[in-house]
Amino acid sequence: MDRTPSCHLCPRAPDPKLSEAALVPLCAPCHAETMNRPLPQWVVNFFICLALLTVISVPWNWRHIGAYAEFRQGMSALSGGDLDGGARLLSAAAARVPESSELAGVADYFGGLSLLIAGKNQEALERFKASRVNPPGGSDPETMIARAEIGIAFDRKDYRAFLVLAQKLLAIAPESPEFAAQVASAYACLYAEKGRPADKAKALEQLAFSLTLAGEKDPEYEQRIRHRLAKRVIIDRAEYARRFPNGWKEGRKLMPFIPGVFIAILTFPGVIVHEAAHFLFCRLRGVPIFDAKFFQVVGLDQPVGFVVHGPTKDFTTSFLVSVGPFFLNSILCVAICFPLWIPMQFFDAGDPFCYFVMWLGVSIGMHAFPSNQDVNDLWSEAKEEAAGGNWLARVTMPLVVAIWAANLLRFFWIDYAYGLALAIWLPSIVLG
Repeated sequence: MDRTPSCHLCPRAPDPKLSEAALVPLCAPCHAETMNRPLPQWVVNFFICLALLTVISVPWNWRHIGAYAEFRQGMSALSGGDLDGGARLLSAAAARVPESSELAGVADYFGGLSLLIAGKNQEALERFKASRVNPPGGSDPETMIARAEIGIAFDRKDYRAFLVLAQKLLAIAPESPEFAAQVASAYACLYAEKGRPADKAKALEQLAFSLTLAGEKDPEYEQRIRHRLAKRVIIDRAEYARRFPNGWKEGRKLMPFIPGVFIAILTFPGVIVHEAAHFLFCRLRGVPIFDAKFFQVVGLDQPVGFVVHGPTKDFTTSFLVSVGPFFLNSILCVAICFPLWIPMQFFDAGDPFCYFVMWLGVSIGMHAFPSNQDVNDLWSEAKEEAAGGNWLARVTMPLVVAIWAANLLRFFWIDYAYGLALAIWLPSIVLG
C-alpha cells in the first residue's frame, strides 16, 4: 500500500518546507490558497457600511452633541455661581434641540431665575410659566411663579397683593425662612407706605420668626427690612446694594447668592463581525483558512457562522484568533453607539436612523463572546503555557473563565445585557 503522504486539501504531494510552516501537509498551490484566502467583497463592503454609518451618525446628531456640550457647560457655570452665564448656555442648548421639552423647561427655569434676580419680574413670570419643571435643588414651578408675582406686585407698589402672595407661600412651606422673610418684607412695605404701627409689629414678628428658622446671624435680608422700617423708604434689592455696598449701618456685606438561531438572525450583523474577526486574525497571524461562512440561515443545531482554520503556531496566535471577536465586536459596538447616547438617552430624541444604528451596535456587541469550543481550546493551551511561565497565558486564564461563565449565562440573556452595557451604560458613565 502506498503510504506516501498527500496534501491536506488535494492529492498532490506536499512541500516539506511549506508543510512545516503551516503545521499541516500542504502542496505549494494549496499553501498559497490558504495563506492568501481573500476576504469576501461583501464582507469588505459590510465593514465599509459600518464605517460610513459610524461617521454619518456624528454629523447626523451634531446639534444634539452641541446641545449636550452647552448643557454641561451651563450646569457647570450654575454650580460655580454664574447664574447668568449658565442660563444663557442652557437657553442656547434648548434652541438647538427645540423638541426637547425637558431641556426647554430647565432653560426656562434658570432663565426665569436669572431674570427674577435681575428684577425683571414680568419676564421671569413668563419663563416660569413656560418651564413647569423642578430641577434638582430648585423650587417647584408654582413657588417660582408666586415669587415672580410677588416681584410684579412690588413693582406695581401693590403691597397688599405682595402680602397676600407671601402669606400664601408661607402657608405652603411654613418652615421656610425665605417665605417668612417675604411676609416680613411685605409688612415693612405696608408700614413704610401707611405708617401703621401694627404693620411694623407684624414685620418685626415675622422677621424674628424667619431668623429663628434660618439659624444664622444677620442674614442679608434682615438689614434691608430693618432699613425699610427705620427709614420708611422702599427700595428694591438692586438699589439697596447700590446705596449700601458694604451693608447698612453696621457695614454688613451682602451675601451673593429568544432561541439562539432566531436571535442570531435578528442580530446577524454581530455574527458577521464575529466571524470576520476570526478570519482577519487568522490572516494577520498566518494561519491557513480552509472554509468560512460569515452568516447562514440553518437549522437549530447548526452554527450560523464559522471559520475553519489550520493549527496555530504559538499561544499569542491562539489567543488572538480565539478572543479576537471579543475585542473587535466590543470596540465596534462602543464606536457605533457612543455618538447615539446623547440624542437618545439624554434628550430622548432618537429618530429611526438612530434606532437602526443602535440596533446595529447592540447586535455587534452581544456577539462579542467567543464560542465554548474556542474557550475550551484556549483554556487547554493556556494551562500548558502558563505552567511554562507564559505571562499572556496567565493573564488569559481569568478572562477565559469570565467568558466561559458568560456563555453559561446566555440563557439569561447575558450577551444581550453586555451589548446594552457597551451601548448605553458605558457612555452614560463617561458622559455622565
